[in-house]
Amino acid sequence: MKGLFHIHTRHSFDSLLHPAKVVNYALDHGFDLLAITDHNTLAGAREAEKFNKCSGLHIITGAEYSTEKGDIIGLFLTEEISTGNSVEVISAIKSQRGLVLLPHPVRLKVVDDELMRCVDLIEGYNCRIDSAGNRFAMELARAYDKPVLVGNDAHFASELKLGAVNFYSRFEDLRETVLKAHRTLWARPSPFYYRYLGKVIGCYRQNRL
Repeated sequence: MKGLFHIHTRHSFDSLLHPAKVVNYALDHGFDLLAITDHNTLAGAREAEKFNKCSGLHIITGAEYSTEKGDIIGLFLTEEISTGNSVEVISAIKSQRGLVLLPHPVRLKVVDDELMRCVDLIEGYNCRIDSAGNRFAMELARAYDKPVLVGNDAHFASELKLGAVNFYSRFEDLRETVLKAHRTLWARPSPFYYRYLGKVIGCYRQNRL
């Protein structure tokens, strides 16, 4: 199985990427799992479901939530989460049988045992993070014995091609696949100008609200 994780769409303030384009990319390139994780909303993943006409592509409904400790991603969610408190976000994810993914750990404001005990997965490589930041993520994953994923952190169509996770076994429950299956990671860094462009888009869209 091949998975594409940490994708933003037009439902994030700093992206204009249409969910249909993401789904079509995943279908055209043979992906089995697609995790759309917009900022603080499940809307992008839910819209993507409407464009998915292939039973072989499983869209993981998720979101990237802002908290006082930093960003936390919930995967396999069924309901929106409105709180910005890290403990409450994690509790809400777990109550939905979701998985807690820690994106770009180097950006965390606080890294402590309380948080790490609750984390299910860590982004060992984020395409928008530099090599030192990704080394920190892998060291953190090893220290706490957490499975790792690649996070494309894609906000633009050309960033979809930068990362993938290949799973070499499949469990009946896809959560178990993401957690336990043997995997290899493939990734390349995203050009810096995409981060700058995302900030411009974010400022423009937020100022129009």
